Amino acid sequence: MKKENINPGDFNEQITWQAPTAAKDSFGQNKRTFADYKVDWVGVAPLTINESEISNRLQYTETYVFTAHYDSAINNKYQLQYNGDDYNIKKLEILNLKRFLRVTATKIEE
Repeated sequence: MKKENINPGDFNEQITWQAPTAAKDSFGQNKRTFADYKVDWVGVAPLTINESEISNRLQYTETYVFTAHYDSAINNKYQLQYNGDDYNIKKLEILNLKRFLRVTATKIEE
């Protein structure tokens, strides 16, 4: 666990944490879906925004770092929603003796 100087006063953006759930599709097969877990105030910093061509289409990849108060329920199976877009959690870091959580997440492209 890292000790860092984090100011919760900088948590000025809202996200929604989404927990994985199981549902059945029209064929009765289990399907992974997400349900809102909670709304949280976080600090947000862009990490990378890339553009590449895949199958003759431009593909944009946006990765952000979100800093939030620690919540033991949140893990890398969750996803989050920010500015109306869904993000896959790629990395979780516990900071300052479980006071804060740093999450690296990439925007899900449809």
